[in-house]
Amino acid sequence: MADRKPILDNPQATFVNTKFDPNSFCGRKREVVFQNTLLYQLKVLKDTGRYDAFKLKWHPSYSDEPDVPPIPNHLFWDSDVAKWIEGACYFLQSRQHAEIEAAVHELVAMIQSAQQPDGYLNIHFTVVEPTKRFTNLRDLHELYNAGHLIEAALAHEQLFHTGALLRPLERYVDLLHAVLGPAPPQLRGYPGHPEIELALLRLHKATGSPKALALARFFLDERGRPDGVDGRHFYDAGVQRDGPVEAIRMVYVCLLPTECGEVAGKVSVNVHMYGSATLTVPVGDSAVTVKQESEWPYDGKIGFEVKAPEGIEVDVKLRIPSWASEWQVSPDLPADLDIVALARGPIVYCVEDVDNPWDDDHFKSLIFDPASKITETLETDPTTNEKYVSLTAHDGVSFLKTPDHLAMPEASSTAEAGQPGKTLKFVPYYFRANRGGKGHMRVGLRRKSS
Repeated sequence: MADRKPILDNPQATFVNTKFDPNSFCGRKREVVFQNTLLYQLKVLKDTGRYDAFKLKWHPSYSDEPDVPPIPNHLFWDSDVAKWIEGACYFLQSRQHAEIEAAVHELVAMIQSAQQPDGYLNIHFTVVEPTKRFTNLRDLHELYNAGHLIEAALAHEQLFHTGALLRPLERYVDLLHAVLGPAPPQLRGYPGHPEIELALLRLHKATGSPKALALARFFLDERGRPDGVDGRHFYDAGVQRDGPVEAIRMVYVCLLPTECGEVAGKVSVNVHMYGSATLTVPVGDSAVTVKQESEWPYDGKIGFEVKAPEGIEVDVKLRIPSWASEWQVSPDLPADLDIVALARGPIVYCVEDVDNPWDDDHFKSLIFDPASKITETLETDPTTNEKYVSLTAHDGVSFLKTPDHLAMPEASSTAEAGQPGKTLKFVPYYFRANRGGKGHMRVGLRRKSS
C-alpha cells in the first residue's frame, strides 16, 4: 500500500521494543550472554590482540602464515571488534554494565584515532599492506569489515546519540562511494562476502544518506553481471567445479526485513517468533502492546494479549511454522546422503557420547532406524537448572560391519544385526557440549534401509 508507514521494519533497530520474560527460553539465554558471554568475548579480544588492534601497532600474528591462503588470519579483527560493540550496545539499551560500557567507549575512541585522513578505516590495509587497498575485494573482506563497522556504528548511535562512531563511518562511506562505482576512474567491483549491502541500506534508513543507498545499489546490481568484474559472478565457476560454497553468503544477499506498519489508525504486527515476551509499538504519543505467554519451544500453547489506545485497530498475523501441524521425520532430505535427523517442533536434536557412552567413533558407524519407538523425557540440567526435553530411541540401533566406511556416511554397506535393548538418547542441539564425555556429537545419522 502506498500509504503504509513502516515503523518497526528492521529488527536491529527495534530490539529495545521487545522485552523477554526473564524466565522464558530466550530470556534465560539472553541473561547468559549478558552475564557471561559478553565478558568472556571481551577477555578474548584483549588476550588475542584484537582489542588494541585499532591502535595500528604491529602485532606478531600479522607475520603468521595464513591457515586459508590468501586470507591472513587476522583479517577479520575489524569485524570481530565491530560485532562485539554492536551486540554490547543492544544489551546496554536495557541493562547497565560499567565494564562493558567502558570497553565500548575505549574501542570507539581507538577506531576514531585509526581513521586515515581520507576517511579510510581498516587495520590490515593500514598496518600490513597499505599499498593494496581495494585490490582484492573478492577474497580479502575489506568491504565485509566495513559493513560490520557500519552496523556497530548504528547500534552505538541508537544507544548514545553522540555521533562518536557514526560520523567516522559516514566519512568512510563517502570514500567508498568516491572510489567504487561504474564511472571511470572509479573501480568496478563488489565484495566476495556480502554484508556491506545490508549495512548501507540500514545506514540510508537511519540517516537518509544518498551515497549509502547508491553504493548499496551499485554492489547489488554489479554482482553477477556478465559485463562486470571477471565477466560473471565471483562464485559461479567455483560452484560448478567444487560444489556448494558458504551458504551464509547467499543469505546475506537475500535478507529481507520483517515489518510492523501503521496505516491510518491501524497497526499491523507480523509475529515470526514465539515465546513469552512483550512488544511495544509506539503510536503517536501512546503505544500498542502485544504480549505473548508461552512455554515455547517445549509447549505449543501460546496466548496473546493486545492492548491499544482507543480508535487504533491492531492486526496481529501469526506465522505458521512448518513444524506446527505435525511432528515427523522428513522423508525427502534435499541431499544425496541417506541420513536422518530428529526434531521436536522447532528444536533440532543431536546425539552425544556423554549420553551414549558406548560410542567410540563419533557415531559414524551407527545406523538408526527412524521407525523405532521414540519417547520424550522432561529433564533438568543439574548445572544450570534449565529444563529441556530429551528424546530416546528404543531398539533402533545397528552398526556397519566394515570399518573402512566409518568416514563415509553416504557409503553403502551391509550392517550388523540390531542390538536388542540398546537405546539412543538425543538432546537439543543448542544444549550440546560442556557436559563431559569425549566430545563426540552428530546430528545427521545414517538411515537404516527399509
